[in-house]
Amino acid sequence: MEQAKKSKLHRRLTSVIMIVIILTVASFSGCTGENTTNTTADKTITEENTLMTEENTTFCGYQIELSGGAGVKDGVLSSEKKGTGLVDLGGVTKYAVSFNVRLTDRNGGGVNLLYIDEDNYYRLNLGPRWHTATLSRKQNGNLEVIKTSNCNVTSDCEVNVRITVSGTLLRIYIDDGGEYKDIAKFDVYVPAGYTKNGKRIMLDCANGTVSYSGFALEEITGKTDVGKSYINPVHENSADPYILVDNGTYYLYATNAVMEGYRVYTSKDLKNWSGGSLCLRTADVYGAPTSSAGFWAPEVYRAGEKYYLVYTVAEHIGIAVSDSPTGPFKSPISRYLVSHSAIDPTLFFDDDGKVYLYYVGWGSVSYGIYGREINLETYELGEEKPILKPDSGTWETKEGSVTEGPFMLKHDGTYYLTYSGNGYQSKYYAVGYATSSDPLSGFWKYSNNPILSQLPSNEVYGPGHHAFFTTPGGELMIVYHRHFSSTAVHARTACLDRAVFVKYPDEKIARLEILGPTSSYQPLPDIS
Repeated sequence: MEQAKKSKLHRRLTSVIMIVIILTVASFSGCTGENTTNTTADKTITEENTLMTEENTTFCGYQIELSGGAGVKDGVLSSEKKGTGLVDLGGVTKYAVSFNVRLTDRNGGGVNLLYIDEDNYYRLNLGPRWHTATLSRKQNGNLEVIKTSNCNVTSDCEVNVRITVSGTLLRIYIDDGGEYKDIAKFDVYVPAGYTKNGKRIMLDCANGTVSYSGFALEEITGKTDVGKSYINPVHENSADPYILVDNGTYYLYATNAVMEGYRVYTSKDLKNWSGGSLCLRTADVYGAPTSSAGFWAPEVYRAGEKYYLVYTVAEHIGIAVSDSPTGPFKSPISRYLVSHSAIDPTLFFDDDGKVYLYYVGWGSVSYGIYGREINLETYELGEEKPILKPDSGTWETKEGSVTEGPFMLKHDGTYYLTYSGNGYQSKYYAVGYATSSDPLSGFWKYSNNPILSQLPSNEVYGPGHHAFFTTPGGELMIVYHRHFSSTAVHARTACLDRAVFVKYPDEKIARLEILGPTSSYQPLPDIS
């Protein structure tokens, strides 16, 4: 009788072990990178303690140094407790490393790349809780955040990460199933020491919440096709830039002739620009520049067969009209649009036919961004409504209490008012946004502002005063200026980067993300 009980128990244990083996094989895809969704199998593996085999020293064909509770089984690196796997990439100097990362809860995990030692490395951290990816640098034991980017990573999901190192340029691509998988989420320059000595990757298993598969290394031998790429800055001496897309041509307007008016440049590809003639002259419009307040921040819109240019001169807002995007633009009225001091006008054409004017106002009103309806036939304005003001103790007021350069977008019924914060001469000048269901009230600032800010590793400082436009191929892009160099603000230069709306299942509205600032060659947008 006792022997029968033991035999029965033995059969049950054997069945459990067989089930665990079957579920283990079904859960992991080895080095193929296939998505897996069997969470029950993962839990079973953890409970039964069958995955960890620290004796293994290879991972997808590469030598790996294991520590903590990390182990490799069926081509998957994982751990029941905190553990790591350190992969030596050998002697290559230009390489691409790719691997799949599977996150099993909201805490996420990270990868230490360009790893020299425990006090010197770069770290990519994936955070499902906030749908973000963060790149940091540890130097001599001090860890600092370089940039945070939105990323469609969630608990119980798998994404592909590709890291490329060429010279001192580090680029990280994250294929999260989104539209922009071929555009780098991170595009930064790193000190030569990290690329020379940091030829290792440390895969952090983060207390059993992260596993890795599909690890692959390839040496980079090709060169960038410069002919099909652009590189920032795309235009010199172009502060407060704005781009109009009209009949397949790009028109660039900017603060570029402060005592004369505005010069316009044209392009078919956003890379090669020509022109430079004055499209608006002082003699043709209401208002005149002063020694301290010239012609600033022009924007041009097409409505029917007319082109409307809103502008700032002598810290007041005017409007001019032309039959052509290259001018000449002339004032249709002998007055400013707004009676009090105001700058940085922008127009927004809503899908119900209404047109709104936004600007920065002060003087007889409190400083801040304001909005109101405008009639483009009579040039009469509706009631002035306060929209945003700078909040003390935030990124907007680090060096100067400023919210300026407004621009309005609308996506899936939500209004996105983008703006720049800090004084424009500050390296911390940056771009953020606020959202509302109403074009003139109820705006809430995005909690992860700013969405475009300085990147010292690339010598990008003071990126801001921007505008958005959609290419003929349907890509949303941002044009903005940045400081001339790390030591000089003027003359500011115009730059371009891609923008995207990202919607997550657990959030009510989409996030607006800027895939920049970039300083390396970027693919030209499709113009078809």
